[in-house]
Amino acid sequence: MLRLMRNEYQKIFSKISTWVLIVLGLLLIVGIHLLFRSNGTNMDIQYSQFSKESIQQQKQYYRSQTSPDYQIELDLYDFIEENDLYTTKEFQLENSWMYLAINEAFYEKQAQLSEASLSSEQRTEIQTELEELKQSVRERDYKKYCEYKQKEIAHMDITDEEKKEVGFAYQYAMDHEWNPDASLAELIESYTRNQKTRFQLEAEKETDSEYYQTVMEEIQIEKYRLENNKIHVISEDSGRYYYEEDRWNMMDTSLLIMTALSMFVVILAGGSIAGEFSNGTIKFLLINPISRRKIFFSKYLTLLSISAIFTVLLYLIQLGFATFLFDGDWNTSYITVQNGVIQEQSAAIFFLTRYAIKAVDLVVMMTMAFMISSILRTSSVAIGLGVGALLAGKTITQFLILTNVDWGRYLIFANTDLEVIKSGTMIFPEQTVTFAIGVIAVYMIVFLLTAYDGFVRKDVC
Repeated sequence: MLRLMRNEYQKIFSKISTWVLIVLGLLLIVGIHLLFRSNGTNMDIQYSQFSKESIQQQKQYYRSQTSPDYQIELDLYDFIEENDLYTTKEFQLENSWMYLAINEAFYEKQAQLSEASLSSEQRTEIQTELEELKQSVRERDYKKYCEYKQKEIAHMDITDEEKKEVGFAYQYAMDHEWNPDASLAELIESYTRNQKTRFQLEAEKETDSEYYQTVMEEIQIEKYRLENNKIHVISEDSGRYYYEEDRWNMMDTSLLIMTALSMFVVILAGGSIAGEFSNGTIKFLLINPISRRKIFFSKYLTLLSISAIFTVLLYLIQLGFATFLFDGDWNTSYITVQNGVIQEQSAAIFFLTRYAIKAVDLVVMMTMAFMISSILRTSSVAIGLGVGALLAGKTITQFLILTNVDWGRYLIFANTDLEVIKSGTMIFPEQTVTFAIGVIAVYMIVFLLTAYDGFVRKDVC
């Protein structure tokens, strides 16, 4: 069997067309990475784009306005200019603690001071809070900001134990003397918001809701991240993954190239058996004292091994380009909660798993093209039908989903993207991964039996 597979490898890689496809694939990979490198990929980190010139322009604009509503804006830009905040990178990041502090100071506290209904005590309290926020930003002192937030939490109408849990992240940051970047500051704010939401839902007796369970899982993950210094992570929302760093953002985008690899393998499968008949070499192959069964399985196993090898190679090439061209932290993880227990997976292993899941679609389409090749015995037709099925399958499935055609769930195209099915997006109602795997298994058996019958039992004309 191994000798037969070696012969199949020689046949495939002795063709100029095979190497042309490989070179085109490599050019596609290089082109995509260079394109994203030149344009920049990370859309999650937003910059406020302050500069001395832009501040002067904004101040000039607000001075020209007669409405008193613009006074807060003018005071805000005066404060930014007086304290040279536009030169501070941490302030330029829209999720940084300084940016959040400034917004709270001017758009909340100073806006409240304009309310005529305030008592003198309330006005004094708000003025004190406003000055505390300003002072923390002037001195670039995150500890003072945390102390301010802790005072804010102390006024909440919850128990002391609950206040401790809500303020855990701020206290943890002070204990460890953190001066956080935007990602860590956003994590601390998110943890605090989720704790507040948790106690609000508990007060409203909503602990059985799905939303409450989601909030509790987010709290568990965020606390784990704080305690284990897992600042940069891969997050998930409604089946879509989000990345804080260009390297992993690029790895996600590069998964699209799996479609090109699928097309390459489908072309090889379409010509595997049909090519022997089209070229007339099938008779010389069958003259050898080797059973058709062995020839059949050597061809299929060769295609299967090529699919596996090229999937791993594609992953390694993509990872190499992403590492060389884009910034990223190797400590980045994908963290989930399963049955109440934290599960952590490194970003590199996370993407290797995703490539393996995507390879399921590749293998199914390859097997279908192999079957067509065995039945029709004409390379051009087999390759054309295989590539056509690969490209049109998803479109047909989405159309059936949108038109509520329930029997579409039994089509092979509706079950090969296990990642989408797991996320619950763009699938048929109550469709599960278990159901999809069952459907795939049935189709794979049918494809292989049909291909086997077409090659082993039919006469060579």
